[in-house]
Amino acid sequence: MRNDENLTNIVEVRDLKGKRCIISLAHMPYHPAGGGQPGDSGTLEGEEFLGDVRDCLLVDGRKFLDVHIIKGVPKVGMKVKASVDEERHRVLSRMHTGEHILSRVLETEIEGLRVNKVNISEEESSIYLSYDGNLDWEKLFSAEEKANEIIQKDLPVYVKNLTKEEAKAMKDLKINIDRIKGDTVRVVVVPEFDLIACSGSHVGSTLEVGGIFVTGFNGSPPNWSVSFTVHVDKYLQNYSKAVRKLMRKIGCPLDKLESVFASLQEERKNLSNAMDKARKYICLPWEKDSFGDADFYYALVEGALADMCSPAVKKKVLESPKSIVLCLFKDQASEGSARFIMARGESCNIDVRDFLKGSPTLKAKGGGASNWVQGITECVSMKEWRTALQKYYKI
Repeated sequence: MRNDENLTNIVEVRDLKGKRCIISLAHMPYHPAGGGQPGDSGTLEGEEFLGDVRDCLLVDGRKFLDVHIIKGVPKVGMKVKASVDEERHRVLSRMHTGEHILSRVLETEIEGLRVNKVNISEEESSIYLSYDGNLDWEKLFSAEEKANEIIQKDLPVYVKNLTKEEAKAMKDLKINIDRIKGDTVRVVVVPEFDLIACSGSHVGSTLEVGGIFVTGFNGSPPNWSVSFTVHVDKYLQNYSKAVRKLMRKIGCPLDKLESVFASLQEERKNLSNAMDKARKYICLPWEKDSFGDADFYYALVEGALADMCSPAVKKKVLESPKSIVLCLFKDQASEGSARFIMARGESCNIDVRDFLKGSPTLKAKGGGASNWVQGITECVSMKEWRTALQKYYKI
């Protein structure tokens, strides 16, 4: 059993800079980072000294603590009480054992799948894998179900320390022997299920994991990532709330949700295609002014999308090479601001980006090139835009 309060001495202090330092203790109750898992955290407390332990690192076989100093100065020889955040340690241990179970199931059930690395954290963890096929929810639901069956079997989980030669001789051991530093190999065993070299912390039985809930997956062949959590009840409740709200908004029963969503996606795709075809027929209500040799065409449009109207802007600058073209797209839902497109013809000498940077009264932000900028502005008055252009041309 771990003891979260240990009296010990500081034997080394490194890199003391401001409120941060690296500390080594004579007795170290903290588990170091390794196997994709962060190190333990906690506190160090001594006479007129208090430090927040952010991480525990293994360097050349020695444990060191990354400490944020709350008060005082740590000194070699100082007696301190080393306290481990046991709740966090427990969660990380559950996560890591859960990852071993889910990873083993994925590799066993999906032919050709190979786990490459993992990232263990307190709330949600990730498994990074190689698989030439297509990963989908049905495969992951099946793996999740089988992983939870293993958890419910209450199989023992224990650690064996072996020599490299013993490890090489062990059948079915998953290990990258070239990555093992030192002469000892730490092996985590789940009898008749999993055997893998690992430096992370683990619980004493599969039942202690609690459960596995796959939260998502990303990627494409051959590189994928799968995210999961052991906080099953919390995540089931959150996902249930989200689904029930969505069902209410869409207006369909649970068993129809997937098909209705697929129909909505298809409708959106068709609408997008129709809008693409319609864009070239859009005409804007241009008004005209002049600044020196340049013509200024402008339009204030309400309720239209900038992307829908961009072909009309392009057409205008092509028709009038010496022109400056401005279109403001005012949305009633966004009072006091508007999307904009500002462009110039190829024979016009204005740099649109420089003009906007030099006109702070327009409060316009956007991106683009010297001849075309799109963005958002807090100035929806065409009079203010004309005044800014007059200043630019010194009229």
